[in-house]
Amino acid sequence: MCALRSGLSIDEVIPIVRTPIGLDESFFIQKEGNIFSFVPKKYLAFAKRLFIKRAGGGTPNAAMGKAELFLLLLSDKTNKPAKGDISFCNRNIEIKTNGGKFGLGNGDVANAKVVEFCNREGIELRKATVGKVAKGKLVFDPTMKTDRDRVGKRLPDVLAIWWEALSGSQMSNATWPRVRKAFLQNVADVNLTNTNMELMVFETDGEFRHFKNSTEFVKYYNNERTRFECRGYQKNPFSIYLRVFQRI
Repeated sequence: MCALRSGLSIDEVIPIVRTPIGLDESFFIQKEGNIFSFVPKKYLAFAKRLFIKRAGGGTPNAAMGKAELFLLLLSDKTNKPAKGDISFCNRNIEIKTNGGKFGLGNGDVANAKVVEFCNREGIELRKATVGKVAKGKLVFDPTMKTDRDRVGKRLPDVLAIWWEALSGSQMSNATWPRVRKAFLQNVADVNLTNTNMELMVFETDGEFRHFKNSTEFVKYYNNERTRFECRGYQKNPFSIYLRVFQRI
């Protein structure tokens, strides 16, 4: 269907499947760019349709998200490994597309510890205005400047409580930038360093950022543009939305 809807016949597409023709393999050494610039112009419409296709089902390891099927079909050197999404020449690569997430801990546990501490210390917290479970209850979101400002000079203590509940690690003189960096380092170590994994983050328009180590990952996302997900009354982990920032 990707072929037909892009104006190509199956016979035209078959020669680029699992061959060196479909995708310039120099793509795999680039730090950033647009993946479609590595596809022959004739097959560009086909590649764009294939890129957004998901495949498989059942167990998570059997399913393939956006970009994975594209990389498996348009390269003769990619495979589906036991761990990770794609392997290329024995390099395991995790694929995240259009806001995929990495997370840590449980949001409800961290929030409960903060609420308990603030009630005991007489520190005022915000009441949530949305959320079926959270609405009307005390909540602390460290990514929100208004929540950080509300606790005033006790912010280092509140952040330290939140971070220890989330990660199990203590932090003195806690600030949001320090907590943010520690979180990024933690999820990078768990998902990349400890598994010897690289990471490719894609937008659905083909823009990508390729991280080969945790240092690159932390440097890229340790800024105020990065979006996080903090759910104080659900078991969801505190997570980072992995997006590609607009290139300047």
